[in-house]
Amino acid sequence: TYGHLAGDRALQFVAEHLRTSLRETDFIARYGGEEFAMVLYNILPVDAIAVTDRVRQTLSELPIQFDGQTFRITMSFGIATLHPDDDIDREELLNRADKALYRAKSAGRNCCHFYHRRLRCTATPS
Repeated sequence: TYGHLAGDRALQFVAEHLRTSLRETDFIARYGGEEFAMVLYNILPVDAIAVTDRVRQTLSELPIQFDGQTFRITMSFGIATLHPDDDIDREELLNRADKALYRAKSAGRNCCHFYHRRLRCTATPS
């Protein structure tokens, strides 16, 4: 809508928001295009949902200024967790998070979806 330079500014804004919203022990990376990956270490699933929902909510309320215009953006999150008894590799963990992300996007965006390992499906946190 606002052009490539505004998109670049939005990506920088998101990266900074993620960096300042998480713990120093967590890891953030741009995964591709407009997607980011967050690795939250030693966190319970319920807490991961709370963190991502807080980040999502606060980001949607922050205005982005670019070239005399103000706009807002939203984020969708796909959450997957790794348990000690899981027999999956990193790629499968990312695949599960990706499935949950696409579920969030198809649900109307600006939400968080969790990949539930027992049900092998996604569920919206309440």
